[in-house]
Amino acid sequence: MEHWQPLRTQRLEVLASNAAFWSTVGSFALPLIMIGALVVWLGGKHLPLPSFLGWSLLAWIVVASLIIEVSGFPLGIPVAICLVIGARRQKLRRVTLEEASA
Repeated sequence: MEHWQPLRTQRLEVLASNAAFWSTVGSFALPLIMIGALVVWLGGKHLPLPSFLGWSLLAWIVVASLIIEVSGFPLGIPVAICLVIGARRQKLRRVTLEEASA
């Protein structure tokens, strides 16, 4: 549990481990900005959201949550689930509209 100690008391190896985590799998800013931009862009063009987007985000969040247990990563789980549900609803709505027009 040395990761949770103040930085000045951590050994150099632990600090390097923290830096390696937060600069790789733990770095969530850019991916989430890209996902947000994609969702806005697809919505503006009235295109359906691919369900793999929500599933990929969910998998990434679960892995990151398991690597660092006490973190904010679990807060992304509801967001990923909403993306999956939204994609499914869009697909059902599109199928219903196609059936109605046929």
